[in-house]
Amino acid sequence: MKTAARIEKVFKQQIRHLLAVLKKKKNALSDKDFHSIRVDIKKIHALFELVEKSDPSFHQKKNFAPFKLVFEQAGQIRDKEVIQTILHEQPYNASIEKFEFDLFHQINKEKKQFFKLIKSSLLKNISHHRSKVSDFINHIHHKAATKYVKKKTNALHDVLIEDHVDPSNLHEIRKQIKDVYYIRKMIEPKNNQASRTDQLQELLGQWHDGRVLLQELDKYLESSHLTAKDQKPYESLKKRIRKENEAQFNAILNQKSTLINLFA
Repeated sequence: MKTAARIEKVFKQQIRHLLAVLKKKKNALSDKDFHSIRVDIKKIHALFELVEKSDPSFHQKKNFAPFKLVFEQAGQIRDKEVIQTILHEQPYNASIEKFEFDLFHQINKEKKQFFKLIKSSLLKNISHHRSKVSDFINHIHHKAATKYVKKKTNALHDVLIEDHVDPSNLHEIRKQIKDVYYIRKMIEPKNNQASRTDQLQELLGQWHDGRVLLQELDKYLESSHLTAKDQKPYESLKKRIRKENEAQFNAILNQKSTLINLFA
């Protein structure tokens, strides 16, 4: 199968899967569904960047707009659900219940916004892109796609070989790894080299989730004006999460040399 035909097949599958999830009834959408929505759209975004590089007349930003709306709102829900999961894995503390209670209401609020967003007009717009983008995908050639992946790989390699890895850059590195991973899987489905990053991506994801929780805890403590006594359990929780994050960061650094070889 030619590269363009293979990519078009993958793209249509992603759109079909995304629409199937978005069309589910409100009470049928699970935590995994919101994660699935995000993954589908990340793959579509990576594809759109490749299409734009293959055909400059394709405007990635404009065509991605309806997907971006869904992605960002699903992200608001997903981040808070991940925080809930992390909290449930921690030793029980009654003082943290207020934060969890507020988090529960925030998730419900974000879900209401999500379902307001998922109107038939937006779903039709997404469905319309299935045929619209397919016309541009036909302009993709294997040589150009391979060249694009090589360029992305080289850029990632340049970041990884730096002596010091700034924690604030790790999430961006994770996104770049995913972009290369998704495109490689599209143009070279039998090449399992990209799959060797799975463990690292899992570590990066866990590390990022911990950072999100710490940010939310800081915002909560700033806005809630708790007494020093009531703040104590939160500070203990933050200390525990920071320790876990530090261990994950060191585990990520231990895989750095292997990762550099993968993206050499």
